[in-house]
Amino acid sequence: MVVAPTRIPSLRSSPSRLDIAYPILPLAEGVGLTVGAMTWEGRLSFGLTADAAIVPDLDRLAAAVTESFEELVMAADKTPAPYLANPPHLVDGSQD
Repeated sequence: MVVAPTRIPSLRSSPSRLDIAYPILPLAEGVGLTVGAMTWEGRLSFGLTADAAIVPDLDRLAAAVTESFEELVMAADKTPAPYLANPPHLVDGSQD
């Protein structure tokens, strides 16, 4: 198991606090979906970026990822973390 640092002092240049971060990965030409995962302050977050022309139902994938992790948390006999109740915003990588 790899344990990531929970605090990075260089990001604390002001009294403001970064509570959660989401990975945003760019799409390469011909790539319809990128999935990133990262931890910050003890929270695991996912970033899904999709080209709507290739992956028109990104919302369904995001809901399935959330549901799957809720099931894992329940299987581990723990209460769901509060951030699972508020899934991240979707990033649509299509060019308008």
